[in-house]
Amino acid sequence: MRVSWNWLKQLVDLKITAVETAACLTKAGLEVEGLDRLDKGIHKVVTGKILEVQPHPEAKKLVITKVDAGGEKPLTIVTGAPNVMAGQSVAVALVGAKLPNETHPDIQLTTLRGVLSEGMMCGADELGMDVSKLTPEEKEGLYPLPEDTKPGLDIVPFLGLDDVVLDIGLTPNRSDCMGMINIAREASALTGAPL
Repeated sequence: MRVSWNWLKQLVDLKITAVETAACLTKAGLEVEGLDRLDKGIHKVVTGKILEVQPHPEAKKLVITKVDAGGEKPLTIVTGAPNVMAGQSVAVALVGAKLPNETHPDIQLTTLRGVLSEGMMCGADELGMDVSKLTPEEKEGLYPLPEDTKPGLDIVPFLGLDDVVLDIGLTPNRSDCMGMINIAREASALTGAPL
């Protein structure tokens, strides 16, 4: 059973970490087989709004965008994403950003065909999302955010990725713990935290 740490904390006033809670549950016979961080190490990725899109003078498949990422001035970002358009809200990896997708190491200032790109706009796969659960529109190119999204917000809490999932291996003798309320009761009993 997979248990959201954030959801568990809503049910039980836990004052210990997810790792400490996992150790307590394992000692009580609920074997925690793993902890999965949903953010997968994402760092310096924010929400942004594409202000304008212009064709790249040196490349047919690239466009030059101006993106409001919550800073003092808009960023110039060069992209080849097929679904880029002005007014769209997207995830923006700033210079120095870390992404979980190994094909994109730390984001740096890069010159693409003579134009300086000050970051990268991200697709779902670049954010480490499970693309098998997305619509075809969400899978291709940039991952669309709601249009009214304020620029400059940290993408991790915005997408609900600021969570840890406890992977609990339940045995037949612990069928009482096949729901969140019962896992919460167990955590409360083990830690003394109120339910």
